[in-house]
Amino acid sequence: MTCSGIPASIVVTGPTASGKTAVAVELAQRLSGEVINADSSQVYRKFDIGTAKPTPDEQRKVRFHLVDCADPDEAFNAARWKEAAECAVDAIRRRARRVIVCGGTGLYIRALVRGWSLGSLPAVPEIRAALHHEMQQRGAADLYQELERVDPDTARTVHPNNRVRVERALEVFRATGVPLSMRQFAPGGGPRTKWVVFGLDLDRECLYRRIQDRVEAMLARGLVAEIDLLLASGVHASAAGFRSLGYREILQVKEGLIAESALAETITRNTRRYARRQLTWLRAEPELIWITADGRSAADIADEIVRRVERTDSVDGTDNSEGAAVTSSYQIPA
Repeated sequence: MTCSGIPASIVVTGPTASGKTAVAVELAQRLSGEVINADSSQVYRKFDIGTAKPTPDEQRKVRFHLVDCADPDEAFNAARWKEAAECAVDAIRRRARRVIVCGGTGLYIRALVRGWSLGSLPAVPEIRAALHHEMQQRGAADLYQELERVDPDTARTVHPNNRVRVERALEVFRATGVPLSMRQFAPGGGPRTKWVVFGLDLDRECLYRRIQDRVEAMLARGLVAEIDLLLASGVHASAAGFRSLGYREILQVKEGLIAESALAETITRNTRRYARRQLTWLRAEPELIWITADGRSAADIADEIVRRVERTDSVDGTDNSEGAAVTSSYQIPA
């Protein structure tokens, strides 16, 4: 492919179980690319089966970044991911390779492609203690309803049972009067490269079947044993990695909160809910290019994306052999 401008960087996103990783691997092989993970669970070491990390074979085929880059109990947020992702983008481009971002964590992707600055608010001990007490007295559902009232954008991205994130979002609002969603998306220096963002679109029933199949496969591969090994190695049940789908439900079985016979059904139901929240985020992106994925192989989908990207490369961008930043073609109203 010849092009006078800088090749566009690519994002492959979509709901969980939509086949993003397989498509990204195919793209990287076709376009001499490297893949940057944009899944908030795959950053944690030792959490492998339940996070659907790229397989060893996939990681031999192409180079992945930001997989297994944090310890299980390590704090890893969107600001830290964005900083690391930008370093990866620069390194990939210096090697004259194509940048391919792959994942379903909408906050991470928005921060990167829009060039947002993710400022953080230090903890406010008095408010945090009060919220913790309220959580004990009022319950998670009541506090989540409060979050829906004061910061609906954040509430859409947080599971109602994720007490840590619900409390943190309410802490920010009570301390500043500004919703966490608005603080996180403060304008920064602007995007540093040209992005084309693709979303994998599946029929709802097809997606649900894939989710069910994935959950059953994860359990068959030994997800429960993986968690037992993590706990035995000293990883505490409160570690960040255990907040991911699948892991938290298995811990609830161990705590007697969920019947073992209902485990697969519970994980599947919660994963479907998460997929719906992901789709809500994605459908709010007016310039995202939807790619029909029903009944298609990863190779076929990758071929369509390559054709679209080649058209973008041929008409957009300016010559810059040194790899300096360019204005993004991914313009979304704030």
